[in-house]
Formats: sequence, C-alpha cells, structure tokens
Amino acid sequence: MTRLSAAAAESYWDAVVAGDDRAAFDRLETALREGVPLPQVLRGMPLAAQHRIGTLWEADTWSVPQEHAATAVSQQVLQRLLTRGPPADADRGETVVVACVEREWHSLPALVLAVTLQHHGLHVDLLGADTSVERLHARLTDAPVRAVLLSASLSSAIPAAHRHVEASRAHGVPVIAGGSAFDRDGVRARAIGASAFAASAEAVLEQLDRLPARVPPVQPLTGPGPAAARRILHQERVVAARLVHATRQLAARLDRRPGDEATPSWCGVLVDAAPYCVGAVAAACLTGDEGVLDELGGWARRVLRPRAAPSGVHEAWWAALAEAVRDTDAGDVAHRMVVDVGAAVASGTADPEGKDRYPAPTDLDRPDVRD
Repeated sequence: MTRLSAAAAESYWDAVVAGDDRAAFDRLETALREGVPLPQVLRGMPLAAQHRIGTLWEADTWSVPQEHAATAVSQQVLQRLLTRGPPADADRGETVVVACVEREWHSLPALVLAVTLQHHGLHVDLLGADTSVERLHARLTDAPVRAVLLSASLSSAIPAAHRHVEASRAHGVPVIAGGSAFDRDGVRARAIGASAFAASAEAVLEQLDRLPARVPPVQPLTGPGPAAARRILHQERVVAARLVHATRQLAARLDRRPGDEATPSWCGVLVDAAPYCVGAVAAACLTGDEGVLDELGGWARRVLRPRAAPSGVHEAWWAALAEAVRDTDAGDVAHRMVVDVGAAVASGTADPEGKDRYPAPTDLDRPDVRD
C-alpha cells in the first residue's frame, strides 16, 4: 500500500495557505492516482490542514478571515469529491442523511464523513452546515433513509442536536451522533436520545450494520437539569449580554493600557464566544455532564495564554459566567455546575486544560478515519 508522503501533505498545505483550491485538489488527486488510500489522503491532507488552521488561530497567529479563507479551500476540494457518487462496484443501495445541527457552522467534518461513506458505497444526502429542524423534517418526509448522521463540533450545539434527534425519531429514523461536541464514551449522545455515537467514519459503518430499521419517538427529557437548560436557552441572549458586559468590565479593570483604547484581543475572543459559552452551560445541564464545562474552561485557558491576558482573568471570567447564569430562572442548577467545575480546577482535581477543543471557529474535529 502506498503511503502519503510528508512532501505531498505539505504541498497540499501550501495550496491551502495560498487559497488555491484547484491546486489543492490536484495535489489530492495525484495522491489518489499514486495509490494512496482515500482515508489516508483525507487524514493527511484536509484534516491535517484543518488542525493546523485551528492551532494557528488558537495561538493568535492567524486571524479569523485567514482561517475562513483556508477552510474554504478544503471545503471546495471535498465538495468536488462528493459529486462523483459511490463507486459502481461498491454501491450498498442505502441512503444516509448527513447534517450539521442548527448553529453549527463547522461543516468540514461532515464533508469528510460524507466523502468517506460514499467511498464505501453509501448514497449520501449532505444537508450541510446549520441545518434547521424544518429542513431535516422535510428531507425525511420526502424519501426513506437508513439513518441520520448528526455532526456537532461545539458542545453549545448539543441542545440543537437534541431537537434534531426528536425530529428524526418522530419519523422512525435512527440517529448516529458524532463530532467533538460529544464525549468518546457516548454519554452525551445517549442523553439526548441518539441511537448511537460514532467517533469515526469506520465506526459509523459498523453502527449502521447494527441499527434497527425503525426506532420509536424519543422520550421527553425531564428533571432539574433539562429544565434548567430550557430556561437558559429561553434567556440565552440576555445571559450572553450579561457575560459580555462583565467581560468588558474585566478588561477595563485588569488590562488597562495607557493611551490604548483598543479592546485587548483576549477580551474580543471571549466576547465573541459568549453565546457559545452560555450554550455550553445549557448543554451541561441538559446532559448532566460537567465534562462539557471542563472543556470550555480548558479552551478559555488556551486562548487567553497566547493573547497575553493578565493573571487572574480566567478565574474572574469564570466567576462572571457563574453569576450570569445564576441570574436566570435556571438559578441554582446551572450556577452550581459552573462553580463546582471552577472549584475542581482550582483544587487540582480536574484537568485545567480541558480534554477537548472548544469554539475556535475552524478548530474542527479530526475523525479517526482509518485505512
């Protein structure tokens, strides 16, 4: 089996940096013609490039426009691959729907999944980024499908994923959830009613062989946690605005720079991420998994460090997040979760870096696509 060379992978990266999707596609096509298996090409070219893009943004080396432009290159490359359809000699005769949930704009992992599944003989209906529940419902009404595959990279998208699961199962269609929004043990996926969790395209194929043809409607989520999540989401804009105000006050108090009226870059990142942070608290309440907040705290530490945030900003911002959610109808449940996670990190009983990435705009999943 031919292996993808480091030089070939680097030439793809050069095309991405140059914003040249034609050159990037040519590099990928060359590797395929030389006999490199498609999964290895996807892992070593678009996925590896996307990881570098996210790392550069997190390190404050690249701007958001730079990463968006670079991401668009791989998206164009994958879209061209997808237009080819499944190989005639491997056609399984089954159709799956691949969709990013509402407010999830990280479409590249879903594209990689779609291309990989198509390569294995499945017909793929890719609904793309920010798929509404209404659009998903219309697609499931239109024609039968084997399963719905939901992609979510940010944990703030988990409440939306729950609504997509409800819509899919109302049609009797099983759902496989995947993406870095979900934990590797599948706890969050099961909590929202997904039929299965898959961490890779290979795992999706295995799960498809095990899924029942039809599934019953999902049961409503009850209890203090889901109730708190619903209340937070109902007041999400107010809570996010409260967090934004507190973050800007922190910058004024802790990071005053004589003669410089510009907002510190670390403050800008936290302000832009405020809706996602509030959504992550709702996701933690909905699933009962405090690991969501561990990951959020780890992301915040990693973006604050290269942006020269003053000492104590993370702790003060975390306290502001706790206060923002306390002043809602969700009250004690959400506030206690945020406070408990902050205390665990401070005491050294939790990983201060978090176990996964959080919302860099293009810091995407790296599915374990195997040869």
